[in-house]
This record gives sequence, structure tokens and C-alpha cells, in this order.
Amino acid sequence: MYLFGSLARGTSDPSSDYDIAVIVKEVPAAYIATISTIRYALLGKTRRPVDISILDAGDLDAVSPLVFEILRHNRLLHGRDVLSRISRDVPRVHPIIMDEATVGYHV
Repeated sequence: MYLFGSLARGTSDPSSDYDIAVIVKEVPAAYIATISTIRYALLGKTRRPVDISILDAGDLDAVSPLVFEILRHNRLLHGRDVLSRISRDVPRVHPIIMDEATVGYHV
């Protein structure tokens, strides 16, 4: 389980949420129920909203803004560091920025 996003980058502000990535071997069939269970467990323990993304190993092989952000700026919260095996490929991915917003990625 990883923290990513503005809190992991150190650029958060009072309105920032916790972005949590849970990496699993296989995404559970009860995806929504799993996210609800995690959110409920954190309820009252955080002072910020929690945004949870559940990904499997196949998701990590895809180039997407979410995967790029998780790989680029993360902090391991719990479990084995499964991202270290693919982090070496991150420097080859470059964001395409227009008007101060990331609009895509060049691989």
C-alpha cells in the first residue's frame, strides 16, 4: 500500500486528500466493497478525505497518468515494495504539459 500524490510529493495544502494505491495480485471481484471497507477502517483516523485506487500487476505495466504518478512519487505505507521492480522505467516517461497541466505522456 502506497501514499502518492501531493502528500507524497510534499506539495499538499489544507484541502489535499490522501491518495492511496493498493497493489494486489488480482483486483477483487468486490472492488467497491473492498474500497468501502478500507475507507471505513480509516474513518475518524484521518482529517482529510481518502481516495483509494486498487491496481493489479497488469495495471502497473500500462502507461497512464495514475500509474505514472504512483511510480514517480510514492511512499510505501504497508507491505512489500512491489514498485521498485518497475520504477527504473519511470525516467523514460515524460509528461506533456500544456497551460500548466499534464495532458499526456511521451514514452
